[in-house]
Amino acid sequence: MKKDLLDSKEIIAVGEIDEHFFSKIIESLILLKDKKSITIYLNSPGGEVNLAVGIYDFIRSLSAEVTIIVLGEACSCASYILQAADHRLISESSVLMMHDWVCTIDDTATNAKTYINIGNKIFSKLVEVYIEKCGLTEKQFRSKLKNDWYLTAEEAVELGFADKIYGK
Repeated sequence: MKKDLLDSKEIIAVGEIDEHFFSKIIESLILLKDKKSITIYLNSPGGEVNLAVGIYDFIRSLSAEVTIIVLGEACSCASYILQAADHRLISESSVLMMHDWVCTIDDTATNAKTYINIGNKIFSKLVEVYIEKCGLTEKQFRSKLKNDWYLTAEEAVELGFADKIYGK
């Protein structure tokens, strides 16, 4: 993390959510955890949901006021990270995308069943957070996820997945 960004309490979070992304964000948040406010600029196509859940949980554990600004896209589990913020902004040309959980299993049938059960439990927790923000019923929300569900910035604000358009 560049010193000038650290001094300004800002984190740039760009790219696929993988181990490198996770480490960079958590390390940056640890360095800034005692600040009154933190701003994260997010642009991500998504990635590993377990890592996104870890980032979400860590942000929620902070006493700092966290603002996340989407610049470009917050897709898949990146849209979940956005929900962790105290202030959720999205730039006018950005999009959010949500979908049903995806898994690839290369294991025994018994282990595959276990993985699917755990995946369903994790995804149910994500759904709880999303529906708390948007006011849709669980059935309505899950029906939207049958296909990739893209939202413009205006739609994201209107539905409650973001608080306002950045810069307006």
